Amino acid sequence: MKIEIIHDVPVSPNFANRDAALVSAYPASTVTRADDLLCVYRNGTAKHSRDGVLLSQRSRDGGRTWSNPVTIHDAMNGEHPESVHTGVVAEAADGQTLAFFTTVEAIKADVYIFSEEGRALRQRMWVASSPDGGDSWSPPRELDLPGLPPNRYVGSRPLVTADGALILPIEATAPAGQQVMLAAISLDAGRTFAPPFPIAYDQTSQLGFGDGKFAELDDGSVIMLTWTYRHPSEETIAVHRCVSSDRGRTWSPPQPTDLVCQILAPAVLNNSQLIAAGTVRTVPEGIRLFAGHDAGQTWDHDHAIQLWDPRQLRITGQPLPLNAAADPDKGGLWDALPSFTFGTPDLIPLNDTDVLMTYYAIVDDITHVRACRFRLHP
Repeated sequence: MKIEIIHDVPVSPNFANRDAALVSAYPASTVTRADDLLCVYRNGTAKHSRDGVLLSQRSRDGGRTWSNPVTIHDAMNGEHPESVHTGVVAEAADGQTLAFFTTVEAIKADVYIFSEEGRALRQRMWVASSPDGGDSWSPPRELDLPGLPPNRYVGSRPLVTADGALILPIEATAPAGQQVMLAAISLDAGRTFAPPFPIAYDQTSQLGFGDGKFAELDDGSVIMLTWTYRHPSEETIAVHRCVSSDRGRTWSPPQPTDLVCQILAPAVLNNSQLIAAGTVRTVPEGIRLFAGHDAGQTWDHDHAIQLWDPRQLRITGQPLPLNAAADPDKGGLWDALPSFTFGTPDLIPLNDTDVLMTYYAIVDDITHVRACRFRLHP
């Protein structure tokens, strides 16, 4: 696999403004019917601070330049302030742009959200809509989905399948403390949802699943790739894969792939090529691009491409095989999250060869959102 880097640019204005006090992170992106690109992300004083707001920016030139931010949700100034945790975006089958997000009570500012005390804070899920591709947003509507645990997050982009169904991935904390992946399906462009159901859930509580990312293959099947870890040691193991042959209604049990990393975000190009951007946290770290085979069961380790390189603080686009001799994951993920300097890659195919990846990175002590457009060559 060979790629050409077309451009890699900052999206969030805090980088150009040299504003290290403002932290922009956790982007998710989509293509609108007008062929514009829309990126939503969280702004706050830290990645998990209790003062988060959700913003969107649009690009009309393939990701090279971006509009000024538009506020989707800011609930910090009301009687009962709430902080945005994460948000995602998708364009529904009826053309409405939808932003799904989670809020957390904005109290006890020094309490880490993934601590025992932080998980006790009230969390709510919302959806806002835009009729004009992100220029304006409706007041959000709370999603009241029955049966969800108190700790639930929307951190992965919904999938709109070829038949118009919208599959919303939800990560939740099970009673035994491990993460599980669920889904809620809407058949009316996000207006209503069927009750959520589990996709990846280990009944023995030995494994946790999170950051589930969807892709629809050319045969109509849908795959979900999910970060998988041992509970309670938090040791990351092989990414697991679930498959649906009925566009998300039922799923196979999670099975391990041959790739060990955290987030693995897949995309299918028009030539049926399956690729994925993976967040590798073992030496050498980075966001890496892999070519997939067997509907995502196996991945080309020897011809991986390094995208974001945290040592060089740039996109390299150079081959970097997965290092089989790298140190194993040492666990302790939840405590380590605030120290991560890059992450949450999201892939958007633009045509047969070009792909946009949005992600966050720290450069010059500024945590900001970036967009990289690259081209695959035979």
